[in-house]
Amino acid sequence: MIAVGIGNALEWFDFSIYGLFAPQIAANFFPGKAPLTGLLATFAVLAVAFLARPFGGILFGVIGDRKGRRYALSLAVVLMGAGTAAIGVLPTHAQVGVLAPVLLICCRIVQGVSAGGEYNSATAFVTEHAPSDRRGKHASIISATVALSTVLGTAMSLFVLGWLSASQIQHFGWRVPFIVVGLLSVLGLYLRLRMEETPVYREFQAKQERGGEQEQQVVKTIPVRKALRTHTRVLVTIFCAAGVVGLVTYIFLGYLVSHLQVKLDYSPRQALAALMIGATAQLIALVVFGRVIDAVNRRRWFLVAAGVAVLAPLPLYQLLPSGYAAVVCVMCVLGTLVAALSVCYNLLTVEMLPTSIRVTGGAVAYNVAYVVFGGTAPFVATWVTKVFGSSLAPALYMVGVTAVLTLVLVCTLPDTSNVGSLDELDNLDVAERVTG
Repeated sequence: MIAVGIGNALEWFDFSIYGLFAPQIAANFFPGKAPLTGLLATFAVLAVAFLARPFGGILFGVIGDRKGRRYALSLAVVLMGAGTAAIGVLPTHAQVGVLAPVLLICCRIVQGVSAGGEYNSATAFVTEHAPSDRRGKHASIISATVALSTVLGTAMSLFVLGWLSASQIQHFGWRVPFIVVGLLSVLGLYLRLRMEETPVYREFQAKQERGGEQEQQVVKTIPVRKALRTHTRVLVTIFCAAGVVGLVTYIFLGYLVSHLQVKLDYSPRQALAALMIGATAQLIALVVFGRVIDAVNRRRWFLVAAGVAVLAPLPLYQLLPSGYAAVVCVMCVLGTLVAALSVCYNLLTVEMLPTSIRVTGGAVAYNVAYVVFGGTAPFVATWVTKVFGSSLAPALYMVGVTAVLTLVLVCTLPDTSNVGSLDELDNLDVAERVTG
């Protein structure tokens, strides 16, 4: 549990620091543009990385469902480390011209492929190790290590801001976190190579080896094709749930730090400190929610949290110009909301899919949703702010999209609270699986 948690924290640490240094990256790779226009270009590159995530989800999903969760997780951390370290040494637009943003896009695609296979593989790994009455506690570890990576990333960013002058940060200081955490990925690989495969997956493999021709055919079936053909409704449900989580997460992580600097004139240090406090609140909430979620109705929990995601953005955005204390409060509320959504989402994904397609099915739905709603959230939020000239425009965008997704979930989301052993789920059809 510690090994996969640390590896997951390093993986998302690598991926998230791009958003933390978006203004500096914009100045180095998209110079000569107005600050808001350069930021748009930088967030467009962020969105490109998300376009690669479904391909990573399919690739690592097939690897995870065919070769094992451990193998997929080890390969993912190698790719992420390579892509992150490469960003730290890229030449800028002033040095190589248009080739600089092209190389940046290539590095982000590598990171996107890796990220596409990480989250669902890690969630399946830790949850398949858990007793049936403690899956929530185990599933919360994955979300908690993502929050931990945000805390560590902002702490490192604040250290760089305090250590270097503004001109030094603009010139070379933004590179430091990319190089450091890229090298730390070697530690993530070492830890993951020492992990044991999950008992649920080992039992699944043993059944295939003991079985006849029909059981062997299950293994040969392409997981993504099987998932789309036999679990369409479940994938739609996971897509909508992931869309809600992704939209709230990336407005919180990927957009607000830049919004505070560009639109509200806070210093980078103030913006990052607010994010770190909000991520710490998220981390604490995940520890608490992970111990509560096993005892409650999963459907009711997620729908209530999604309802808050519909109602909260407008008043929260109206609070932002009220002072720094209000900014910190908004960050804490959003961090707690992300925690409430993600801890339940992790369980739903695992408990609605059988072992043979658990990683692939969850990864495809999750990553497509994050392409549509997560990776594009900072870009769309910046764009609507520029077009409508109102700082409330991103909040209205959040409200509209989250309301539509929540309405679909009201009609499709089952309660998986009564799901028993994950081994036994492989012998049930979808209706039996989601009704207990």
